[in-house]
Formats: sequence, structure tokens, C-alpha cells
Amino acid sequence: MECSSESTGADEMAAESRPGAAAAPLAAIPTFRYNLSDIRKSHYGCILADGEVYHRVGNANEFYAALGYTEKIRKSGLLLDEFLWERYKRNGAAKSEQCLQVQIAAYLHEHSAKFRDAFDRAYQEMIGKCIADLIDNGDDHCLNCPRHPRFAC
Repeated sequence: MECSSESTGADEMAAESRPGAAAAPLAAIPTFRYNLSDIRKSHYGCILADGEVYHRVGNANEFYAALGYTEKIRKSGLLLDEFLWERYKRNGAAKSEQCLQVQIAAYLHEHSAKFRDAFDRAYQEMIGKCIADLIDNGDDHCLNCPRHPRFAC
């Protein structure tokens, strides 16, 4: 199934760069969703936000690893959905839904030119500015998160 999205024209309305002109407003990074498990649904294999496709995932294992679901965790018998629930979604989870979105954004920043074109400035602004309730310096995934304070300039 092909990933596609219809243009709303918004991406074609870029701010012009003129001396004395105000800088283009900082585009907020949207909430992303993905479908890598149900081939019957639209946008299978894609990461999208607001109905617009930003990336087609070529290697699901690489994407899942970016979310913290490592081979070691998989071999322990914990299924991906269980891992995501336990780590990011349930009440009292070690990380938050925002942490999950940051991991998706970090993956997209590395793999999607469309994401970088639209949100690079916002991505750069969030580096080193963690908003999580708990920073776990004993967790490699948390320690390497782009929002971890150790990356602050």
C-alpha cells in the first residue's frame, strides 16, 4: 500500500526571507501517530500527523528501537504494545506520552527530510529542555533523549 497525503497548500506557503522581516513563526511539532501493525488500514507503514504523511518506515525494528523497544526487551517476551503501555501510556508509567512523541520526533529528524523541512527549527529549540516529571539518568534511552538537559547549550 502506498503512503500518500493530499496537500492542503500550507506547505507551499513559505515565509519569504527579507531584510527587516520578522522571522517565520516557530512551527510547533505536532502529535504523530503510526500504523505498522494493521495492513488493512490506510497509511500502513507510515508516520503521520494531522492526516499528512511525514515518513514511510522502511525498517520497523529500527523504528521500534528508537522508541526504546530493544531486541533484549523483545526476547524477554514483552510484546511491543505491552512495552508501549508500560513505558509511556499507563497511569504511573516511567515515561510520558510526551516522551514517546519526542522519541518519534527524534526518529523523524534522522529519517525524514519532510519533517526536517517543516520542524527543524522547533526540534532544535526543544533540545535540552525536558518537560518530563522524572529524568532517569540510569535509563540509556532517557539519557540519550534529545530533550535531556545534558544536551542543553
